[in-house]
Amino acid sequence: MTKPSVRPLPKYFFVIIFLFFAHGCNSLQQLANIQKPDISFADMKISELTLQDVELLFDLKVDNPNPLAIKLSGYEYDFFVNEASFVKGQQSLSTQIEASGESIIQVPVRMTYGELLDTFNSLRSKDETGYTFKANVNVDAPVLGLINIPVEKTGTFPVIKMPKISIGDLLVKNLSFTKADLELQLNVENPNGFDLLLNALNYDVIINGLTSLSGSTEETVTVNKKGEGTIKIPLSLNILQLGMSAYNILKGDEPLEYSLNGDANIGADLPLFESSTFNFNRSGQVDLNN
Repeated sequence: MTKPSVRPLPKYFFVIIFLFFAHGCNSLQQLANIQKPDISFADMKISELTLQDVELLFDLKVDNPNPLAIKLSGYEYDFFVNEASFVKGQQSLSTQIEASGESIIQVPVRMTYGELLDTFNSLRSKDETGYTFKANVNVDAPVLGLINIPVEKTGTFPVIKMPKISIGDLLVKNLSFTKADLELQLNVENPNGFDLLLNALNYDVIINGLTSLSGSTEETVTVNKKGEGTIKIPLSLNILQLGMSAYNILKGDEPLEYSLNGDANIGADLPLFESSTFNFNRSGQVDLNN
């Protein structure tokens, strides 16, 4: 019986086997050397700033030192003011960072000044306050699985307060049996550490229930930091329509009842500050100066 012949294996077969095992060993070596990515604070900038609110944008740099790609699956943050937690947030991500690559995560933190000052009353006398930003970045890495990497940053941001508007004097500029020209003075107090610019003002005034007077002023009034300014509102009454009772009221020296509603466009000499609308509503008594 003839034995079957055994054909010798080709030389490239051994080369393939060698490369297969070499590649496998290399892959195992790569997996064995997987490290946590490095996450560091890169920058913080103010992305929005108005009378009402502020948004801080934190840039977190993620460095992947591994020979394999990793995935960022999300983050959570806690923003502290006066050592107390104030704003919390989280965001899902699906960002892949290639081998030996890097990426920037932007984390926005938004808050209203009204809520900030209501929560931390001591800030009403300050122009800025300190913060601590704490975040955890969720990373899905080979071998390591899903891991959380913390990062922390401290700093300061500006505290902006609303201007305070009060009524000054009501001046009688001209009074006759047909008309009365008045000037209502508004006192504006700026509690901030920067100048405010009142670019325009719309108003609706009622004096002693006589009639509603509406109008606007376009003159820009600068109110210096920690200072006061005056806005002059011209008013005109038709005595012929209102009758002699209106004339007698304006001729007297008794305080008058008033109601004032309006809004003002306010800017500032503070970098990044966006002009915003300030609404006001006042009522009470005003002295009449003839």
